[in-house]
Amino acid sequence: MRQEDLDVISLAALRIEKYHRNQTAQSWLVNDEEGVEVGQRILPLERIGIYAPGGKAVYPSTILMAAIPARIAGVQK
Repeated sequence: MRQEDLDVISLAALRIEKYHRNQTAQSWLVNDEEGVEVGQRILPLERIGIYAPGGKAVYPSTILMAAIPARIAGVQK
């Protein structure tokens, strides 16, 4: 792969990461007026599967757009 291609892919990865860091959800917990505890718990999946089409065409964007948000969300594998 040419250096200019790698540079473009690196720039795309940085921009994708910057964008998705703004989308991270946070867990929260409150007590309502009757004292009942309600909230939302955010947990990442342990692992995900990513399909990258093969063949004559190469789609690095597929990997970037699937793997980077998963990593930001806390997926380990």
